[in-house]
This record gives sequence, C-alpha cells and structure tokens, in this order.
Amino acid sequence: SSTHTPRKINQATSNETLMKSLSLSCSPHQPWTKSSLSDVLVYFVCLIVLAAPATAQCSQSTSTTYSCISQALTAVPSGIPSTITTLSLQQNQITSLDTAFSKLSALTTLDLFTNNLTSIETVAFNSQTALTSLLLQGNQLRSIAQGSFSKLSRLKTLNMDNNRLGTFFSNVSAVAAVLAPLTRLETLRLSSNQITFIPTGAYTTLTALRVLYLSSNQLVTLPNRIFAPLSTLRELWLTNNQISFVDGQSLAGLLELRLLYLNNNQIGSIASGAFFNLTRITNLFLGTNQLLFIDVGTFIGLSGLDYLGLQLNSICFIAVGAFSSLSSMTILDLQSNRLTSISNSLFLSQSQLMLLYLQKNQISFIENAAFTGLTRLQKLYLTENQITSINNETFLGLPSLLNLYLNKNLLSISSVARGVFSSLTMILTLDLSGNLISSIASATFSGLSMTVTELYLDLNNITSIASGAFSRLSSLVALYLTGNPLTQTCIPVEWPLGELSSTASVYYGECCATSATISSVPRCPPATTTTTTTIGTTALATTAAATTTTVMPQFLADCSQSLGCGSKGGCVRIPGALCQGTEATIIATYQNGNCQNPANIISQALCTAAKNAFASCYRCATINITVENECERALGCSAAQDCGFAATYTSACPNQLQSFLNNNCTRSTSATCLGLRAQIALCYSCVTASTIAPVSTTAATPATTAPQSVAPTAVTTATTAMPQFLADCSQSLGCGDKGGCVRVPGAACQSSEQAILFLYRNGNCNGTDFISQTLCSAALQAFASCYRCANSDLTIENECEKALSCNNVTQECGFRNTYSSACPNTLQSFFTNNCTRSTSATCLGLRAQLALCYSCVATTSNSTTPRITPTPLATTITPSTTAAEITTAAATTAATTTTAATAATTAATIADTTAAATTAATTAA
Repeated sequence: SSTHTPRKINQATSNETLMKSLSLSCSPHQPWTKSSLSDVLVYFVCLIVLAAPATAQCSQSTSTTYSCISQALTAVPSGIPSTITTLSLQQNQITSLDTAFSKLSALTTLDLFTNNLTSIETVAFNSQTALTSLLLQGNQLRSIAQGSFSKLSRLKTLNMDNNRLGTFFSNVSAVAAVLAPLTRLETLRLSSNQITFIPTGAYTTLTALRVLYLSSNQLVTLPNRIFAPLSTLRELWLTNNQISFVDGQSLAGLLELRLLYLNNNQIGSIASGAFFNLTRITNLFLGTNQLLFIDVGTFIGLSGLDYLGLQLNSICFIAVGAFSSLSSMTILDLQSNRLTSISNSLFLSQSQLMLLYLQKNQISFIENAAFTGLTRLQKLYLTENQITSINNETFLGLPSLLNLYLNKNLLSISSVARGVFSSLTMILTLDLSGNLISSIASATFSGLSMTVTELYLDLNNITSIASGAFSRLSSLVALYLTGNPLTQTCIPVEWPLGELSSTASVYYGECCATSATISSVPRCPPATTTTTTTIGTTALATTAAATTTTVMPQFLADCSQSLGCGSKGGCVRIPGALCQGTEATIIATYQNGNCQNPANIISQALCTAAKNAFASCYRCATINITVENECERALGCSAAQDCGFAATYTSACPNQLQSFLNNNCTRSTSATCLGLRAQIALCYSCVTASTIAPVSTTAATPATTAPQSVAPTAVTTATTAMPQFLADCSQSLGCGDKGGCVRVPGAACQSSEQAILFLYRNGNCNGTDFISQTLCSAALQAFASCYRCANSDLTIENECEKALSCNNVTQECGFRNTYSSACPNTLQSFFTNNCTRSTSATCLGLRAQLALCYSCVATTSNSTTPRITPTPLATTITPSTTAAEITTAAATTAATTTTAATAATTAATIADTTAAATTAATTAA
C-alpha cells in the first residue's frame, strides 16, 4: 500500500494468536480441568506468555519507522520488522545489545538515547552497514569494544554525550582503533564524558569530520596541533572545561573552522597569533573566562570574524590595534568586564560593526570621537557604567545608530552638553534612565533627531522640565518618567508635554509605570523647587556668593597666573579624555567658588581647589608639548638626554607614543596609560643627544605586528603576598615596637583592602620594572590610609583631636556652645569610618559636623569646656547643622589638600554621599 496508517502492535495480540495456534483457552473466567501432565505444561506456557511484556506499547508510524519509547524495556524487543530503517528505543532501561540488531540490516537511524548501556559489544552493529546516525547519549558507557564500529563505514553522526568515557578516551590506541573505520563521520559528540585530555593522534582518521563536541569535560590544556588532522572541521565546541591558556599552535590546521566555542573556561591569556590563519572563523565565543587584557596580536588572522564574545571576563586593558584585523566584525560583546575608559583608537577598523555591548564595566571616560568610523553601528549599550559626562564629540561618526543606552550611569544635566546627540540622525531609542538628572533644560535635547520614538528619563531626580525641551521630538510615541520625585500620581502642569504628539504615551508613577496619552495624562499644580547648580555628579546648593560674571575670561586669567605663564600665553586645556571629562567640573567648581569674593569661605575654598586643578589639566599656550617631549617624560630622561630607539622598536611604536600623548598619560596612572607606558619602554630609551635618531611625531598606520603589550595586571609576584605585605606596611608606617600592621576598622577600609592587596600583589615591590614599582608605590601609600600599628592608641578622643588638628601636647578636644545630643554619634561615625585618613564625601561631612560640636582647648582649661567623656550614643541622630555649614567646613578641608588631582576630586564630591565607596587604594593611585 502506498499509504500507511499507524498501527499499534500490542504484545497481548501476538499472545492471543499464539494461544489460538495451540488451540488452548487460558481465560481466567473459564476454569481449567486437569487432564494430563502435558496439559499442565502447556498451561504454564500460557501464563508466561500472558505475563510477558503485555504493557509495552510500540508503534510503527510508517513502513520504515518503528518506536518503543519509555516502555521500561530492559532488552531490545523481538519481532521488529526487518524492513525498518529508523528505530527509536530511547528512554528505556536496556543494558545490553549483543546481536539484537542482527536482522535489521536496513537500519539507517538508531536511537538508544537514555538507556543503561555500560559498554558496546564487538558484534552489536555488525549488520548495520547502512547506518548513518547512531545516538547513544545519556547512557552509562565506560568502554567501547574494538571493532564495534568496524561495519559503520557510512556513519555520519555519532552522539555519545553524557556518558562516562573519560578513562577510555585517555587510551590513544583504543580510541584510534574504535574510530578508525568512521571515515565518513561528520558529527562526533563527546560532551559530558569526564574527559581530562585529548590524546594526540586519536582523530587522525576522521578526515570528513565537520562538527566536534567536547564541552562540559575536564580538559585543562590543548596540546599543540591536536586538531591538525581535522582539516574539514567547521564547528569546535570546548565550552565548560578548565582550559586556562590557548597556545599559539593549539588550533593550528583548522583552516575550515567557522564556529569556535571556548566560553565558560578559565582562560587567563591567549598567545599572540593563536588564531593565525583561521580566516574562515565567523563566530568566536570567549565569554565567562578570566582574561585580563587583550594584546595587539591576540586576534591576528581572524579576518572573517563576524561575532566576538568577550563578556564576563576581567578585561581592564585593550592594546591599541587589538581589533585592527577584525574588519568584518558586526557584533562585539565586551559587557561585564573592568574597562575604565574608551579611547578613540580602539575601534578604528570596525566599519562593519552593528552591535556593541559595553554595559556593566567601570567606564568613566569616553574620549572624543571614540566611536568615529562605526558607520554601520545600530545599537550601543553603555548601561551600568560610571560615565559622568558626555559632550558634542562623544558620539560623532554614528550615522546609523538606532538605539543608545546610557541608563544607570552618573550623568547629571550639566554633564550632558548641548547638542550632544545632534550627530545621531537615525536614533529611535534614547535611554537616560537611572542617572542623576535633576532637571531638563530647553537645550538638553537640541539637535536630537526628530526620528526618536522612545525617550527614557525614568528613575532620575527630575523636578523641572523647561519649555522647549521636547519641541523637536515630533515622532516620540513613548516618554518614560516613572520613579521621579514629582511624577507619582500626576505630571506637573508646567512641564511642556503639549510639545509632544497628543497620541504619545507618558509613563509615570512611583515605581510601577502607569501610562496615559498626552491628552489624558493627569496634571498637578506647579511644584516648589530649589535651584541647584550641578558640579560633576553632585548638586551643591547655590550660595548667595555665587558669581554672576562671565566665568571663562577670569578663569583663564587666574589659570595663567597660577601656572606662571607670563609671555608663554594664556591657559589651554591639555588634550585627552581625562582632562576633557573633568573640565566641566573644574570650571563649575571655580564658578561656584567665585574667586572674586574673598570674604566668603566657601567661595575661596572652591576657588582654591579649582586653581590647584589647573596644573593637572591645563598648560601655557605656547609651551611646545610634542610627541618627543612626552616620550622623554614617560621614560624620565634627564635634561641632557633625549628619546632614542630601543632594540625592540617596531613600526607600531609611533602609534603607541601618539596614544600616550593623546591620553595625557604623563599625568595619569590609569590602566590604559600604564600599559602604554610599558609599551613605550619597549620601543624607546633615554640616550645622549649625540646618539639619538629622529623620532617621528606623526602617527603611523596601525601595524600588523607589534611587541607584546604589557598589561598592569599581568605582573605578579612569586613571593607570598601577605607576610611581606604586612612587613612592608609595618616598615612604611614606622611601627617599630608598636607591633605589626592591622587594618583600621570600618566599612571603607574593609571594602578597599582587597584593592590594596591587589595593587601590592601585582606591583611586586621586589621587581625592577616600571609597572611593578608604580603599583607597589601606590599600595605603600595606601597603607597609611587603612592600616595602623597594632599597639597604637586609637581612641575616640584621639580621633577628635586629629579631626580638629589639635596640638597633641598642649591641646585636647572640648565642647562647643553648639554641642548637641547628636554629637557623640557623629564622633563615633567619624571613628568607625576611619575619617582621619579619608577625604570621602561622608568623612568631609562628618568632619564639618565635628567642627560644630567640638573645639581644641588647652589641657589646663576649666570645667566650662570639659574634655570628652564616654557618652552613651544617642539612638537617633538629630541633624544640628545646615547643609551650607557642612559644605563650608568640608570645602575648607578640601582646600588644604596637597595634590591637584585630589583637590579637584574633593571639591567636586563635597556633598556626594555616593562617593563613600571610593577606595583608599584608588585615591592613592
């Protein structure tokens, strides 16, 4: 028949046929009469037949397909038609095969998935010469007899995932013998088999193999050229192993490879050239590993790569030109790493990139035009970073961008420059939710394309939106305002929602979004707001002393005077992302400081902090800062020396030197700059003027080869860190007979201890190279912030005297007239947070409150100003000072800071309570 209807084959039906042929009735409803011994025997045969597999329900859906699935079979059933080509016996309890398939020579597909097989006998598949697919996954296989696959010369798919073949596959001769006949095999699956290593020569006969699965095993290393015989391989799965290093020759010979899965391993480094000549790879998965840096030569050879997954590593440094060979890449995933900045030389060759994932890093600086050249980029994810400002050049060169995600950063409205989105002519979605935005000015979205359909402003602190803010957003269909202070139940009537289409939806509410169209959204009366001026990420209350004069001319004049420019011209900002990102903060600090009002202490303190910052980010206009000057500074050359070529100089060196200049690296210890400084040390050296060769001041075209870059995290000490760490700490603090180092109590030091240890461990104080010494020095400086000698007397009274800078011989802490019941709590918090060694916003605020509670008095003072005595802490702190008083005292403290960088940071974060988490190690570095 040309048409087949599925027919159930019930074993009981066959039993009835058997009984009829015996002319017997074994019905339990018809009593049996004893007649003879032969009748007794026949009766027992009947019972056995009826009790045999009466519950097994097998089906034949077509003339060639037969299935016995989940029937609790312990053996292969008999009576299977010999014409069957597809047999499914999965999810049973079959323990042995032996010669069960000897009459099924027509089989092309055999499915034995999830049974209890422990071994494959030699004769198991002797008759299956036509078999193309054999599925043995999910059994208990520990061995395969030699010759088991000898007749399977046509086999194309062999699945042995989820077995226990680890020991068997450690025997190279046994594996080679079993796999030798499978010359047409295209897919081999060996995942989850407890395989610990790949024996050399095991796969030499699999010349047609296209897909190999070795995931979820216990592989630690990949021997050189281990896959070389597999010249036709298209997919290699090595996910979920314990591989820690990819050698330069591990993947050699895989000239047809398209997909390479190395994710979920423990890879800490990849040899330069490891993927050389693998030009056909389109997808490379390296996510969830332990990579710390990406070298120039890491991805050389991957000219056909389309997708690169580097997510969930610990990458903090990417060398200039690391992606230069990946000109075909369309998707780059760098999310959940430790990147702190994006330079404008990182994506120079990625003109085909369409999706860029940078979320969940530690990015705080984006250099001007960092994304220029990404002309096809459609989605840019910058969510959950530490971005504090963006300007008109941040997103230049992105004509195709459709979605920009800047949510969960530290952006305030003053840090979003006017027209910053004007180059995004195709933008559809702009997400600014979860930032520090307090108001929307009329020019905030000036230049934003009329194509934008979704605008996310939820989870900010927006209290005002100026007229004209939405005037260009004619295509907007959804405006998200959920989680802002004034949008819990309605939208303030003065907010210009009428500038939007009447059919656009507005989402508002305290936490769970309520939506309504523009024409129907409820409006509430005008809100009373307090005017604030935003500095960096921190809003400071505008004081009566704030200047109303034009700030820039006076600012530049004071800067010029501060730097002593004289005939060298006025101040100009030093190029590079660092200074560009902080310029707005410095100017705003100066503007609020009002250097023209010497009578106001807040004004003078902030003004002083701004002037101290001049030296960090400004220079006199006519000073000749060339690439060669920067080279000499980077190497610490003397006045009698110049920058000369080192023996390891390559054509990539000029680019690295130019990047060093662009990033203002003589004034920065960022990971990028430390890496560039290390590269420069491999390119140049200090030489006398008579031996120097000219140094090019023009950036060269990125080279295809370059010396291996040195990431700051790659340097490790061979010595045990902690004992030497404590010894160095003790020596650094001069503990002597006061005991060794102990960590000061408090959350700040507890959270920063690992960072300090990391700096010290990677610094290698016994090393002689620049990076080791720099990181070690930073750690030693941090000792004073979070450690003290074990036997030193640190009491609350000591802390009070230190906070007020009392003379420790003639003065002590006494009460002020403004003392209140909250003062003991303030003093306890100051002690707990180790605030004598910290300039965090929390500590500056506590120090200001202490100044209103206590004062330095002579030790012979009378009882009207008694010394501090132990006082039970109040259960509730009652604020006894105004914000302005706290800011005043905190700013005074900031003005005394000795280094320019610390002064600028301190002034910019006076009232920013979120800065309490800033670690002492970062400050020292």
